[in-house]
Amino acid sequence: MRNTAYITNRYLLIFVTVLCFLGIGLLGAVGYTMGKDASSAVTKIHPLSYVLLFISMLNLMRVRDKEQILRGLSYNKPEYQLLFFIGVIVFYLYLIQNLSSISFIVDTLVCPALLAINFRYYPERFKWSARKLCLQLLMINAYVAIAERLLSMNFFPIVTTFGEEFRSTALLGHPLNNALITFVGFLYAAVVPLPVTRKLYTMTVLLIAMVCFGARGALYASMLSLVLLFIVPVFTSRKAYFKKISRPLIITMLTVMIMLVVYLILYTSFGERLVEASFYDSSSEVRARAFDIIDLDNLGNYFFAKDQAEMDMLSYYADVEIIENFFIFWVLKFGLILAVGLCVMIYRLFYLRMPIQSSFKRHVVVLLLLLAAATNNSLNTNTQLLSIFVLFFTIPDTAKAVHTKQ
Repeated sequence: MRNTAYITNRYLLIFVTVLCFLGIGLLGAVGYTMGKDASSAVTKIHPLSYVLLFISMLNLMRVRDKEQILRGLSYNKPEYQLLFFIGVIVFYLYLIQNLSSISFIVDTLVCPALLAINFRYYPERFKWSARKLCLQLLMINAYVAIAERLLSMNFFPIVTTFGEEFRSTALLGHPLNNALITFVGFLYAAVVPLPVTRKLYTMTVLLIAMVCFGARGALYASMLSLVLLFIVPVFTSRKAYFKKISRPLIITMLTVMIMLVVYLILYTSFGERLVEASFYDSSSEVRARAFDIIDLDNLGNYFFAKDQAEMDMLSYYADVEIIENFFIFWVLKFGLILAVGLCVMIYRLFYLRMPIQSSFKRHVVVLLLLLAAATNNSLNTNTQLLSIFVLFFTIPDTAKAVHTKQ
């Protein structure tokens, strides 16, 4: 269905796609300082949010009758339900006077819904071009990360701490945020019907970039997705795409890919952070201690939001400086009821909108995204993670976007 009330401009979608890849290092280089060092309330929000809000206002002004409104609400029902639920959360926080440190809600949660609403009406050729550009930009980001690791120098440094070992920041800023967004590209490469050589090359480069970011959670999730979304279908699926793939060839190429990544981790400076950290280190211990914040024997105490003083006290007693798990943070910030509801809304939106015929694969993609995100605090901060996921997986509405016959 197309709605003529919506602006449909190829270059506008390209512009929005490029904005998704402006990390805090790049923005800081041009004087737009975000994060804790933001010079004003204006720069606490990513430019992408302002652009999407402006586009939304223009599209709203173009609506001429009640029928168009009803069609838009019906066609974008999951997106509007998510926005409504976010509105309920903000209103609740307003009532309990707990509106501090919530700017991330706009960039991290509102933007993906606005992106889906405003661009799902676009012709498929426009959206396909945006996805190609998105993957190309992600590959450029990966190449930058690799170059930074080789030179041991961040091209767009950010003012934050993330350990003693060198970690790339590339175009997207913080290494953990970088790794999660790179993981989204890896998921896309795993399910889209690219030529096998190009698919494996893309996934290899993205894996190497994750090594440069020193993010174990995203790396483990990528290997799991490789198995579930590509290797298993190669040997079990009867679909045309997989039947054309030579199994001996794919075994050889996958072996080379995995050996290359393992070699980089164990025998080069690329894996310095991962080797130093091992499987369970102080960083992993902090993530594990975050679960101690929630007293499972008294869950009723977490049904409703905690104020900042209570959150700080609970973190102090659990010996956790930063809550490296978005869901635990949401439970404390929004309350267990609203945190669970928000996760359900996001899960439902992504699952329903993903144009993959296999229900199992849709569940795998969304679950792996949320599991990988739970390994750090990126969804507690201003991130374009979910917006980029929307570009790859959610705005398509035809089989051309992601191979629905897999």
